[in-house]
Amino acid sequence: MNSSELRNLLSLVACVKKNQGLPVASVMKITGISNMQALLKLLESIQLFGIPPFGPDDLLLYRIEDNRLFIDFPSQMHLTNHLTQDEIETIRKIITEAILNQSTEELAGLYSKIMKIPFSVEDPFESKRILIEEAIEEDNSIQFLYKTLASKELEQRIVDPWMLFNYKGITYLIGYCHMRKNTRNFHLARMDGIEILDEKRTKTPPSDVKEIIKATDIFNTSKGYTVKLCYRAEAENSLNFMLHLTNIEQEEEWHTAECKIRDTLWFVALLRSYGTDAYILSPDHLKNRFMEELELIEHQAKNNK
Repeated sequence: MNSSELRNLLSLVACVKKNQGLPVASVMKITGISNMQALLKLLESIQLFGIPPFGPDDLLLYRIEDNRLFIDFPSQMHLTNHLTQDEIETIRKIITEAILNQSTEELAGLYSKIMKIPFSVEDPFESKRILIEEAIEEDNSIQFLYKTLASKELEQRIVDPWMLFNYKGITYLIGYCHMRKNTRNFHLARMDGIEILDEKRTKTPPSDVKEIIKATDIFNTSKGYTVKLCYRAEAENSLNFMLHLTNIEQEEEWHTAECKIRDTLWFVALLRSYGTDAYILSPDHLKNRFMEELELIEHQAKNNK
């Protein structure tokens, strides 16, 4: 999102928050958007703006009724908004551009104060990243416990680490796994108890390691398996935004659709956040797993009363 688009988005959210039911014509005038298609594209980007997708209660959802725009804001608006570093920097640039067009001493003073505001982006996996980077620099192997999507138990792995890389906000490690005796990618969030071993790497990074990364399943969005969902009509916007739904069939209250899933743990956690507003129709193994988790949550809730 460039600075112009972000400026439009911030203006739109602020205006509608104070004036729910603002006429669409007024919204287009405020944002400088001249056609409905561009406006709808901007509205789609509102849903996950500034927050991780914890659940439906954290989303900014919009609806247009009688040519008037309404935005449903998160239920916990008093909490700090989680902006990414890129979003913070873009906002600073917008403020800078706006203020530099003025010449008053008051605005100059305000600008000076704004630029002194400290901010930090917390990295929950920083300690893991530091250990892995140290091992890569020193050419050492590492040992850690790892949980794959297919296994229920943690497995101990010894790996010659090659490179850390990021895709869609998720950090991965690529390296040679001595257990699998082949090149493997590891999801950093699923790596626990990382230790740097005294042994040096026996498999050094190949010269084309970046090409190997590009050829992995992580970047191949065509892979995965198909899941069929049933959900309440009002949940469609947020589900479609995150899952890119296909073959949507609409009825009055409940809709069905399909989506392509590669990360089972992430998908089940996401769908669980919708409570009774969404459930899995197929495949059977995932449907049964999802129902078992819901039953376990219900059982734990009853025991905690």
